Amino acid sequence: MLRQPIAGILRRCSPPYLNSANRQIHCLLERQSRMRQLPLLVLRTNPPQPRRNLFNKYRQRVQYERQTGNWRSLQVPVVAAILTTTVGLLLFLYGYTKYQEWAARALHNYPPSVAKELRRALYYSRNPGSSSYSPKDAARHFIVALEKAREEGMHPLSNEVTGIKIEIARLCEESGRKDKAVEVLRDVWNLLRRGLEIWDTKVKEGTENSSMKPAREKQEEEETPVQGKASGSIAMEQRKAGLEVERAELARRAVRTGVKLGNLLLEDWPEEQAQAGELGEKQRTEEGERVLESTIAMIIAEEQRMQEKRKNNRELPSVTETALQDGWLMPVEMASAFEILATHYLTTSRPQLATPLLIHAIHTLYPPNTSGPLDDPARLCHAATLMNTISAAISEVPVVLPMPRTVTSPQPALIPSAAAEYWANMAEGLTALKPDASPELSEILKSEECRQAHVTALINLAELRLQREDRETARKLFQQARKEAKNVGWEDGVHRAEEGFKTAGEQQ
Repeated sequence: MLRQPIAGILRRCSPPYLNSANRQIHCLLERQSRMRQLPLLVLRTNPPQPRRNLFNKYRQRVQYERQTGNWRSLQVPVVAAILTTTVGLLLFLYGYTKYQEWAARALHNYPPSVAKELRRALYYSRNPGSSSYSPKDAARHFIVALEKAREEGMHPLSNEVTGIKIEIARLCEESGRKDKAVEVLRDVWNLLRRGLEIWDTKVKEGTENSSMKPAREKQEEEETPVQGKASGSIAMEQRKAGLEVERAELARRAVRTGVKLGNLLLEDWPEEQAQAGELGEKQRTEEGERVLESTIAMIIAEEQRMQEKRKNNRELPSVTETALQDGWLMPVEMASAFEILATHYLTTSRPQLATPLLIHAIHTLYPPNTSGPLDDPARLCHAATLMNTISAAISEVPVVLPMPRTVTSPQPALIPSAAAEYWANMAEGLTALKPDASPELSEILKSEECRQAHVTALINLAELRLQREDRETARKLFQQARKEAKNVGWEDGVHRAEEGFKTAGEQQ
């Protein structure tokens, strides 16, 4: 558009035309007039784009149809817009309703003022990868919730209050402040232990303890009619039964907090976090060992206490075995506490301390008075893994360890190598595929943990046979372990089996 007029001006104003004065004046005037119109032409070729808004085309169309009076062509767009808006509002209301239901279920034990702060804290503490994740804001709301709970008169040892403190410790750990997490967990653990001691002291003195249940639950219990009760003594027994279950829950929280604290202290800390803490590495390790040892002593004491109650039949009629077990730890949790400390002892070259803990973990999963580990196949694989660990630990102990008797156990071994072989044979027998096994047990035996435990048991047996100069049997066991490890796809097991096979061949 602009090149032709400018090119014409230049041709008419070229040197051949400069001989005539009139032509020169005419060219200058024409060029000035054209140049005055040039900015207008540029603006016309590049007009400013209007700002686009949502539904701008539909808005312009509605305005045009309103001026012309033709509304029929707008029926489909209008209906689509109404449906889209309605569906969006319904989805928003559905999500908001589900959130309110979840918050009501999760926070129904808290007063409204505490629940309000907890909802804000949960908003900032969930979904670490999202933009709303902010540990600092979440911890601030958790602390405000603790202050509100104290003002509302909530019991400091209740599950609700201690749960808030543990959440604060979790946020400190996730934000890289393990030293602060240790401080919070240490305070909670000491508070729970002191509360448990005071509880037992009041029971011995005959002083009635106050319930740790939230005010709403206590009010519901007080408003419950006493119909169908033989006398007031039964109501008192039921109250004592409820307090007994609460004591079991208090001990469970103390044990879980102790295990978490001890495990956190024994972990390898980054250099920056280790320097930020008050304790050095050696002091931190020693404290972690003391915490776990005290926690395990608490577990054993509680188990003995429950066994005495069962033996003496002094439990109240309303306290069933299931109720007490619901308030106490699961066998897997207790075995995990023993395993954590035993693993630490093994890493610090103290197998003589790790072996009794591992044996106790096995007996926690499968008590000696049961018919055998196969009664509960859900924990079979983990039990076999512990047996392999015991076998490896006993083989490193220079002294003779007593072997506990069980229903399925043979006579106790007299030397460590025989004891290690006994536990390796137990692990191999538990995890071996059996043609007559039930479908549920067969599926569990084919799991990755069970197959790896079976390979490890074969390797342990082969190494023990190699120590006894039985190279032929050792080579067969190594070949079997290598074949099964390849079928499972466990490269570490394949490498260990091949190295052992080479060692047995070289010695031969």
